[in-house]
Amino acid sequence: MALSWLGAFACETPPTHGDAAALVRVGNVWITEADLDRAIAREPEAARERYRQKAARKQLLEGLVKFEVMAQAAQAAGAMNDPEVLRAWKHQGIQKYIQDRIGNQTSAESIAAADVLAYYESHKEETYSQPPAVHVRQFLFDDEKTAAAFTTASKTAKKQDGTDLGYVDKNTAMPGVLKSAALALTESTPISAPVHIETGWAVLMLVDRRAPVVVPIGDVETRIRQELQRQRREQALDALIKAAQRQTKVTWAEAPGA
Repeated sequence: MALSWLGAFACETPPTHGDAAALVRVGNVWITEADLDRAIAREPEAARERYRQKAARKQLLEGLVKFEVMAQAAQAAGAMNDPEVLRAWKHQGIQKYIQDRIGNQTSAESIAAADVLAYYESHKEETYSQPPAVHVRQFLFDDEKTAAAFTTASKTAKKQDGTDLGYVDKNTAMPGVLKSAALALTESTPISAPVHIETGWAVLMLVDRRAPVVVPIGDVETRIRQELQRQRREQALDALIKAAQRQTKVTWAEAPGA
């Protein structure tokens, strides 16, 4: 395999002899000032400042030399022809190709504020809102007559009696007859009529009401941008793959799964 492939890991095409950008030659590969700058750029931002010092740059350059020495040793030993190495190399190339083609158009910064707002409005009721709800207590009885008597005398009932069902809204998982009775409760009708359930009869009592709650767009803007970014990247990647497939002939020796 040609050394130009190896050079793709760390080095540019060897510069002409005497080029001021050339720093050190390792075998047949030159390490240049540009290679050193790229290595610095890969460092965490907080660590880059130290490379203003000559000693730190020299240390990094020595590391690049060691890397290249070992890469050439691996090349000579045939390790670069290992299928897993080639697969990893292809994977890196694919990621670079994808980033170069669609990276800018699928970045979080590319999502316009108007697109965020449109997504928020179209999902507000389903995702970013809580419907009105009623806080209820449930009282259970063995027969309808006793339940009806309780309903009639309900003004004397204590709210700490019974079972607290918490807040109930249209999405609450509970028997439909109970949910309907709970949502029908109002300040003027705080006690339900007896409701027949599997275990007997129930009467519901209103404790409190909660108005609809809408999550402000500012609280979910980052999440929306991430979702839109994910969607756009998937769409752009799908289009990129289809374009590549149109340009590359694929011949099956045998149908998959045959």
